[in-house]
Amino acid sequence: MNTISIAIVGGDLRFVRLAKILFDRGFDTWVYALSHPDIPIGVRVAKSLEDISNCNYVVGPIPFSRDGKNLFSPLSNINVSIEMFMEYMTSPHLCLSVLKPDLVNELDFRNLSYTDLMEMDEIAILNAIGIN
Repeated sequence: MNTISIAIVGGDLRFVRLAKILFDRGFDTWVYALSHPDIPIGVRVAKSLEDISNCNYVVGPIPFSRDGKNLFSPLSNINVSIEMFMEYMTSPHLCLSVLKPDLVNELDFRNLSYTDLMEMDEIAILNAIGIN
């Protein structure tokens, strides 16, 4: 198994596919606030944000939030507040998307390491056209 750990928090069916791809490529793959029967059995299901706080990377949903308070997690009954998410994600590099200026300011204020995926042209284009 790859020594790189990647957690996926929230998201829709695209993130179920992402979990499968990462797992199939040998990454230590975790999910939180993402539930679907197509998630491979070997993917670790976190019971809390603390469980994934030491992963190398954490991938957030697209969009990151719809209500400005919680992460977008339509495939889960778990509500993940942005505040709690940022409190626990002090070590991993965060791969987030569609970040509003106030959220960017808060991430910067907390000195959290992050990338806005929608700032990457290849990701934005694939997200816009949809891939199967």
